[in-house]
Amino acid sequence: MRKLLRFLFAALSAAVLLTACEDEPDFSSDPYLRLSYSTDSVKFEPLITGQATSTHAIKIWNNSGEDLKINNIELRSANNNFQMIADGRSGTSINNLEILKGDSLFIFVRANLKENADNQPVLINDSIVISYNGNKDRIILNAVGRNAVVLNNPVIEHDTTWTKEQPFLIFGRLTVAEGAKLTINAGTEVYFHRGAAVTIEGSIDIRGNASDMVLFSGDRLDDIGTDIPYTRIYGQWEDIRFAPTSTNNIIEGLVMRGATNGITVDSAEIVENQWRLIIANSEIRTSKKGNFKANNARIKVYNTLFANGGSYNVMLNGGEYLFNHCTISENSVSSLRYNPSLVLNGSEKQPISNAQFNNCIIDGSYENEVGIGEPEWNTYGISNSLVKTTNSDTTDYYKQCVLNENAGFNFRKKVYFYDFHIDSTSSARGIADAALFEQYPECATDLDGNIRDNEGKVDAGAYAYDESETKKKD
Repeated sequence: MRKLLRFLFAALSAAVLLTACEDEPDFSSDPYLRLSYSTDSVKFEPLITGQATSTHAIKIWNNSGEDLKINNIELRSANNNFQMIADGRSGTSINNLEILKGDSLFIFVRANLKENADNQPVLINDSIVISYNGNKDRIILNAVGRNAVVLNNPVIEHDTTWTKEQPFLIFGRLTVAEGAKLTINAGTEVYFHRGAAVTIEGSIDIRGNASDMVLFSGDRLDDIGTDIPYTRIYGQWEDIRFAPTSTNNIIEGLVMRGATNGITVDSAEIVENQWRLIIANSEIRTSKKGNFKANNARIKVYNTLFANGGSYNVMLNGGEYLFNHCTISENSVSSLRYNPSLVLNGSEKQPISNAQFNNCIIDGSYENEVGIGEPEWNTYGISNSLVKTTNSDTTDYYKQCVLNENAGFNFRKKVYFYDFHIDSTSSARGIADAALFEQYPECATDLDGNIRDNEGKVDAGAYAYDESETKKKD
């Protein structure tokens, strides 16, 4: 009996070994059998040197019909500008990777360019080389890196000027101390890491222009998906807050996008005939919880776009305000939205003594885009403007306005693209009052720097209609 059992065990073991041998992959060495790749090149978003990009995936398929062995995957990166993981293994040279017929594997790569000696953008071209059966397939890597001034919780204690020679990257909170002024010249780019914010206790003077805007944006410059850059997404950084001590502020020619709380002006004593903040020729876009909130302040705004601010675009809680030739429009798909685009919310403690909106567009996806608190605490007027509203009593507050008509914007929501220039169908064309320019000559040109007057007709909103070209700002 024991002999029989030993015989059966030996026979079974031999069968298992034979089966295992038969299942062992037979790797082909035929050089004509080739691998397939999801891409032959990876182009990384422009980046700031010393800061890693997001990770890009490259997929390799074996559709050759035979089992193949990759002898080596080599990252050829000068100065270690890229990092690689292949099939779960990290390094610059990874050997002996099996890829069976019909199977696939991934290479993950990201860029982290070293600081260079030149302040100008530098193009880096490296590659990944996949070697098998005498073949050497190459995937090109290229990235553009630029040096930046990196600041961690900076405090501006003396008058300081930033210029466009290098971008600025802010970590933590940038504070302009009381008594100090930060001047930011035209063309300067300021990037904010997640959680970064600005507090103005002194004053800020932003001096961009139509051809050389100042940029405030999150520091993620890659895409969240096909044709959806992170720069179009809410909540990339925190906010700009003007403390009660802050006075004499000017924001001109600023493109600000992707914040969480946008711009907030804290309550302070109103000084007669003195604007605490002037915002001009700017685009304030895509803040998660609201683009602009002012509390008991005296503020002047002209030629400015407030767009897709999450919950609201402009919220005024007491004070005195003048908005000339502004576009205030909320058309985003944000689930946070529960307010009209424009909210006037004066109270007994902080009434709105006067809020005037002249030659504006106030629009959005709601039926009513103007929210008014208790009438006795909200004194306002809207004139020569295109307004979307269901307010029943417009006689005393709306003068020469066009209500609930087509604004004529160009939207492509699938890629989160919202162009707030007006087209030829816009009901905002020709409804503005040119007499406004006599008192406010700065409004004679629009946000793009184009002359507004078209044979005696003036368009409402931040942008005048321009039939000579299609503009796509984002």
